[in-house]
Amino acid sequence: MIKRKQTLIQIRLRQASIMRKRRRAKRVRRLLKTQKRRRKQVKIEPKREYYQPKICQAVAPSNFSITNIEGLLSFISRTEIECRRENKVSFLKVNLDNVNIIDYYAISFLLSFLNKLSSQYIRYWGTYPVDYNARQFIINSGFLSLVKTNIKKPSNTKNANQIFTIGKDSVDSHLIGQVVRDSMMYITGKREIYPPVYDNLLEISANSVEHANKNKLDKNWLISISLENNKVHFIVTDTGEGILATLKKKATEKLLDTFTKGDAEVLHDVFMKLYQSITGEINRHKGLPIILDSFLEGYISDLVVVTNKVYYDFSTNKHRLLKRGFNGVMYSWTISINNYNIWLNSL
Repeated sequence: MIKRKQTLIQIRLRQASIMRKRRRAKRVRRLLKTQKRRRKQVKIEPKREYYQPKICQAVAPSNFSITNIEGLLSFISRTEIECRRENKVSFLKVNLDNVNIIDYYAISFLLSFLNKLSSQYIRYWGTYPVDYNARQFIINSGFLSLVKTNIKKPSNTKNANQIFTIGKDSVDSHLIGQVVRDSMMYITGKREIYPPVYDNLLEISANSVEHANKNKLDKNWLISISLENNKVHFIVTDTGEGILATLKKKATEKLLDTFTKGDAEVLHDVFMKLYQSITGEINRHKGLPIILDSFLEGYISDLVVVTNKVYYDFSTNKHRLLKRGFNGVMYSWTISINNYNIWLNSL
């Protein structure tokens, strides 16, 4: 009897153990099924990669001046290509270490280009030339007034050289008047308006606003004023597409000029009022012809224009076709007391 009871107990214990194992297996299956369902509902985000900002370096040639205009424009063109929006450049380093020859043309070209990069939110910094004379030229040029630098110009240094960023998408006649008055101080000793230069700057500014760039953020022009041998030297740079690139003419004019005229001749004809404006009105503004008129009348001297692939010196009536083009326009002229007297006597 006792043996039979022990057998029954063992059977029940074994059955209870089997049931516990079945219940445990069922719970495990249910848990695994729940976890699988939850994994499907939760989106697994990919691991974020560290963003490495893209840095571009532009190395200037040793002769960074108008006498090496091919090298100067090649530097600007290469840097502009590398800094295109699609390349997603974040920082630009301008390396001037090797520069031993530099002039106001190079500084004006460089600053206009850097202003244009600012509209693309590209931050830039650079180095100064190792050569002492080139370094001092930059310090005395007015360059430091437009860029952040760790070089402090002595406060007791009196220098007439100035660089002005005149505007973006509007014409600031008040600031242009101030620029002209400041420059005339070194010619006549009086802060007065000199109409030939004032009109030229107004027309260049208006032309830049209207034609230079479709994108308002890219519009900018810059004026450099420097004293050279009792003359005031004006350099005006406009970072647009250039005169020749934006010139719109009648279909018959396009066809004829393609076969009969080169870029230099077309540029000359623009100043000679042979083409209509983009609006279809012939010289709606006095525009470019007024600059040539002021030169021919003797009110300004040494007129030079660089645009696209043309370098045109109106004082010698000679031009040069460039291998590298400039996407914009650079105007350069000088005024002296002789120019002022000629204008004064014409009144």
